[in-house]
Amino acid sequence: MVERHLGGRGAARARPAYYVSRSQQGRSKATYVKQEELAAVRQQCAAYRAFQQNLKSWRQLTAALEQAWKQLQRSQSG
Repeated sequence: MVERHLGGRGAARARPAYYVSRSQQGRSKATYVKQEELAAVRQQCAAYRAFQQNLKSWRQLTAALEQAWKQLQRSQSG
């Protein structure tokens, strides 16, 4: 979520404008968020961040389990 305070011709806005920034096909894209959608978009962004953190943890656990499994197989075969 990006908050911008600039209006046209470099003048300050009365209220900030909000944009969601994302990467799409290797390029950065920004999409304007309407004021009435701001709370829902913030909630969705927080949920996405939590999902990404949980996915990272899951990948770490999977790698540790795979390593433990390989070590167990080596100890039983030799």
